[in-house]
Amino acid sequence: MKNEHKKSNFKIKLVGVIALAVALGVYMFFVRGTTQDVNWLRINNVDVSNETIMIHAFNPNSAKTISGFDYYVKDKTVYIKLRGGTLVNRLGQSFVTENIVINDNFSDVNKVVLQGKAKQSKTIWNK
Repeated sequence: MKNEHKKSNFKIKLVGVIALAVALGVYMFFVRGTTQDVNWLRINNVDVSNETIMIHAFNPNSAKTISGFDYYVKDKTVYIKLRGGTLVNRLGQSFVTENIVINDNFSDVNKVVLQGKAKQSKTIWNK
């Protein structure tokens, strides 16, 4: 009887772990989004001030949306990764043109680089 109880507990835990993994996968892929190709958006202009980076972009593919971005600063260069999703974005809809605004201290920045899938990188602004 103890053996059957252990098996049923194991099955319950296994189902729970699988459900958690599926939920996390759906969130990461569809809601949070995945890092996109550097050529996905058409960058029209990039404005950099001491406090803000504003990327003026055009989206030629209305099926993809920006769900967010990640960035870090290293050696006076800002590296930005845009995340795209197909279900939800921060605006709740697809866009054709958009300003992507990042607020931080950028007073020492000399370059802005867009990073994408598979170690892609593209310089989008130089001082």
